[in-house]
Amino acid sequence: FTNAQAHATVAEQLYSREDDQSLINHFSTDLYLTVRLHAAHVLWIRGFPDQSNALGVQNVEIARSLNHPYSLSWALTWGAIPLLYRREHEELLKSVEQGICIAEEHGFAYTAAIGTMARGWALAQADARSEGIGQMRLGLANFRKTGAGIVVPFFQTVLAEVLCDAGEKDEALSMIKPAMDQVERWGEHCQEAEIHRVRGILFAAQPNPDIARAEASLIQAIDIASKQGAKGWELRARVALARLLYGENHLTQARAILAPLLSSFHEGADTRDIREARDLLRTLSAADRDSVGTK
Repeated sequence: FTNAQAHATVAEQLYSREDDQSLINHFSTDLYLTVRLHAAHVLWIRGFPDQSNALGVQNVEIARSLNHPYSLSWALTWGAIPLLYRREHEELLKSVEQGICIAEEHGFAYTAAIGTMARGWALAQADARSEGIGQMRLGLANFRKTGAGIVVPFFQTVLAEVLCDAGEKDEALSMIKPAMDQVERWGEHCQEAEIHRVRGILFAAQPNPDIARAEASLIQAIDIASKQGAKGWELRARVALARLLYGENHLTQARAILAPLLSSFHEGADTRDIREARDLLRTLSAADRDSVGTK
């Protein structure tokens, strides 16, 4: 991800509006927008959620200035996925609804499918879980109909987590293996840590929890994210593992898993991931003090 961001910076510097904007007719989207849009994803994954969000807002403004419907639809759908990473369902829903409207008006099946998938996730977070799951299934199916395969493992993982929350744990777990298989076939590792995190949560959520496999999956998620420099994914996996250890009354170990990485974040204090990690760490510290006091 560090290399990806470096390449994005260089590409943005090389771009010439006068010389390169005409390439929009060849590549379907403006290359300046393309580079910046992916950079917003990378920034969140690397642990810079505020910078990612600011760039995302700027990207929509750039897309609107192009007078190019596909670029705008893409910026409002795929470009809004960092809002899904941030778990900001209300803002995500506003964006993708606009993107879907443009896509349907112009027949853009690809961006319509991404938007539908994201809209379903947002609805599921807003207590419209059944409708949301239906939209997610539709979006994923329509995305595949376009012939696209990229990002399918991530979409499957996001759907699996929502299904788990809905109590459909067996179906959720059945989605993880094909997601992992495609990652191995394609080498699309950018969201691999999330697959292992959700698999760990699913093992722990079974009627007969498999704590050993859950812990192993979460450790694998942390290891992958750490090696990639993917602090956004790593924090989420560490929170999941710390919760698991807390449930097993391994308080000191849980704190050690969470505290160092959390302290390394220098922005995003109001994001849901940081707030949850901070709250969990306080809970662990209090529980640890109480346990010492009773000995």
